[in-house]
Amino acid sequence: MQSDQIVALTSQQVASLQTQQIGALTSDQAAALETADIAALSTKGVNALGTRAIAALSTDNIAA
Repeated sequence: MQSDQIVALTSQQVASLQTQQIGALTSDQAAALETADIAALSTKGVNALGTRAIAALSTDNIAA
């Protein structure tokens, strides 16, 4: 999935991603997530983000 495809996902679609799909996101793809999308992730989803993906998030994403 390309970063522009990640941006095109709705919050509901992001929330429905499986843990393994979230864990497979690259840093660029994670950085492309909108703040509302980050907020829509379950705790398991957030935990599935790799360290590099979390490091790529903006301050606004983390505040979500």
